[in-house]
Amino acid sequence: TLDRSSAASDVYKRQAVKRNRAKRRLREAGKIVLREIGIKKTNYIFIARKDTTIKVKFSDLCNDIEIGIKKIYGQEKDI
Repeated sequence: TLDRSSAASDVYKRQAVKRNRAKRRLREAGKIVLREIGIKKTNYIFIARKDTTIKVKFSDLCNDIEIGIKKIYGQEKDI
């Protein structure tokens, strides 16, 4: 028989790995983009979509963040 506690911990562990990878990718993409177009002393909150943050190419992730920030400030697509 399968020990329920070990099975549950394996599931949570795999979830944690995905969640942490998504957070690392989003944090790094945010740093790159905000270094260029971010406003100093402003807090930005990024919310990852399940699995999308892990699967999308990193350059596309950076591009999506840049487009989103420019929309917030009403800027043209290209500065």
